[in-house]
Amino acid sequence: MFQYEKALAEKEVRLIFPGAIYSVSDGGIQVHIDHDKYNINDLLKLTYFKSIEWDGHEELTYQALKEASCPKVGAQKKQSTRYGAHGLHEYKGKFNPQIVSSIINLCGIKQGDKILEPFCGSGTTLYEAMLNGISSDGFDYNPLACFLSNAKVSSFRISGSELLKYAEAVLLYCEENSHNIVIENDERSEYLSRWLDIKYLKIFECLLKTASKMIDDDHIRNVFLSICSNNIREYSLQEPADLRIRRRSSPYPDIDVLTKIKKSIAEVALSIDAIKKIQQNKNIEINTNSHNIDIRDKKGLVNYHGYDAAITSPPYATALPYIDTQRLSLIWLGLATPKEVKLLENSLIGSRELTKKEEKILREELKENKNQIKDELHELCNDMLTSLGSEDGFRRQAMPFIVYRYFSDMQRMFKNVFSMLNSNGSFALVVGHNQTTLGGKLFDLDTPTYLKMIAEENGFTSVDDIKLDVYKRYDLHKANSINSERLLILRKKD
Repeated sequence: MFQYEKALAEKEVRLIFPGAIYSVSDGGIQVHIDHDKYNINDLLKLTYFKSIEWDGHEELTYQALKEASCPKVGAQKKQSTRYGAHGLHEYKGKFNPQIVSSIINLCGIKQGDKILEPFCGSGTTLYEAMLNGISSDGFDYNPLACFLSNAKVSSFRISGSELLKYAEAVLLYCEENSHNIVIENDERSEYLSRWLDIKYLKIFECLLKTASKMIDDDHIRNVFLSICSNNIREYSLQEPADLRIRRRSSPYPDIDVLTKIKKSIAEVALSIDAIKKIQQNKNIEINTNSHNIDIRDKKGLVNYHGYDAAITSPPYATALPYIDTQRLSLIWLGLATPKEVKLLENSLIGSRELTKKEEKILREELKENKNQIKDELHELCNDMLTSLGSEDGFRRQAMPFIVYRYFSDMQRMFKNVFSMLNSNGSFALVVGHNQTTLGGKLFDLDTPTYLKMIAEENGFTSVDDIKLDVYKRYDLHKANSINSERLLILRKKD
């Protein structure tokens, strides 16, 4: 266990079971609780405990059952974060489902409550809430995020055998006929042909068209297409290990693309069937949806309210290039045109993209603090601006305005979430630090502290601030990876 997991484990126990005797040793964590005061079902909700001894027998916690259900690593000592549909599709920057489960306990969220996810990404919070019998709504400006989130929700409504049956028919057809596919002469196909070898382009186009015709169940089709989408970058001319758009230098996978997709589908089918066997509260109606609505859009959110809590891992001051990373899936699935992809990248909160026109507007806004962000944050942006040197490239020259825009956007987000939460509603955020160097001066952007300041200016009070260990990254971007995160727990003031 990471140190933060031990800390969260103790916090869960102290909150849910006051008076418990809590001890930590090399062998793990043990908790002794008065048998007569509590129900075993409450104990089985604990996130970071494997089992409960009760009336002379041992019962596995629900979290232990979820992790054990994962066909890949469930029987190993390694912690599983991809049980059920959590491993349906790669998505950079997502957080562990265990943290979501722990937050649910720490915030006292229960069945019958409803969770808000303002940056739902690929649906980790939505899916984990469903597994815990809790309804939720997610919002994201990225249409692929909403597609993937809703596909995870769809996995609750299908069986692995159904998925395999339909997938087998589609894959067999494509194996025999993909070479006959005619590539359309349009903007979408022209863009995809620049980034996919004609052999692979025909295969993926065949998969898309055949699935649309042969899979009449929306839930099964969305899960199937999500699995196909998860493989498109691996067989593209874009370097798979690079988040930005760069031409491939690494070799293609050794395995044939249809064989790889078939193998992935078999793994997902096993996972969604396995999680259903141990799923709690099967008879409770759970309403979960992801909506392609910008959390900054007050008018678009007007019909969404009455949430008991919010849980998210928001973008940072300089967000990951989500759209660059996922642009092939967005265009292949028809969720955005090539022209719209660029607009999406520029419009996401935390985007590092900035046009000259936008920079000019932001320069004036920063000068007068038109968006009325907190004075300390305004001063930080001005300090960044005055620190710029002649040797700083165009991206660094834009940094003060990008950070000012980020603070302004997050202020709008906090205001909207505040209006959507019920009185005393909790808001939990997992967020990390950024850093940048301007004019030779290092700026350590303490984003968690900045966000807490903005939240407190907009009606929230801080309840807890917990340091989290971060998994070390071993890829092209490890030098710029985040080395610390914090879990902020806020509460809406009465």
